[in-house]
Amino acid sequence: MSSDIPADILPATRRGRWRVALLTVMAIATLAGFLFLAFPQLLALLEDAAAQPPTMHSLRLLQALFIGLGLLGVMTAAIVLHNGLQILRRGQTPPNDVWLWHDTPIVRGVKARRRGWINIVTALLTGLICCSLVVYIVLTLQRFSPYTLRDGVTMVEPNAAPR
Repeated sequence: MSSDIPADILPATRRGRWRVALLTVMAIATLAGFLFLAFPQLLALLEDAAAQPPTMHSLRLLQALFIGLGLLGVMTAAIVLHNGLQILRRGQTPPNDVWLWHDTPIVRGVKARRRGWINIVTALLTGLICCSLVVYIVLTLQRFSPYTLRDGVTMVEPNAAPR
């Protein structure tokens, strides 16, 4: 620690900046993936389902996309949960070994515990929402499965009524 930084300020490190940037990119990638990749594909699949049943390949691909995006959200929530637990354990925010983007004043006492609990509750809600959304979407897409055909197979309808 250099002599020009007060004792109640925790300095940022290069490693901390890179990790915060990575966490931010993960969170933005998750949100952008849901908004610009998975959700439009899901809407297109549902619009086309009335005309022609979706292929098994397109269903599995969409399920895999939602599972991957959900895992990114859960990983982000796990990092925030870990940070909240560290705040409670150390009794200060930010903890000594946390990832910092910029030099941050140290807060102790009731404010620190409140921030720790806010991190924990936010992380648990985020993880629960991500998991629930992914399970719901995968199960909803599973409903299309009995009606899907393998690629290259077409359905031939029998004659309507004998004359």
